[in-house]
Amino acid sequence: MILNTGLRTDIPGFFSEWFYNRIDAGFVYLRNPYAKNKIYSYKLDPELIDCIIFCTKNPRPMIENLEKIDKCNQYWHITITPYEKEIEPNVPP
Repeated sequence: MILNTGLRTDIPGFFSEWFYNRIDAGFVYLRNPYAKNKIYSYKLDPELIDCIIFCTKNPRPMIENLEKIDKCNQYWHITITPYEKEIEPNVPP
């Protein structure tokens, strides 16, 4: 299974604690954004995960706990932009 964490939000930048809690629990529930009454459950077992893809502008919140996912292959897409705080107020310098 390929786990792409960057389709709906910036998990590393804003929800790293939630993500690590889900890894510790071994599963995650996801709501279908188009059919809100459909909720899916996925096992987050390192044996089942071929790769975790992270898309972020701020990887810092994830760094100190990376050992929790070191058994999983990881691909990081980190976006760096030249914009100031007026345009992107929540991105670290």
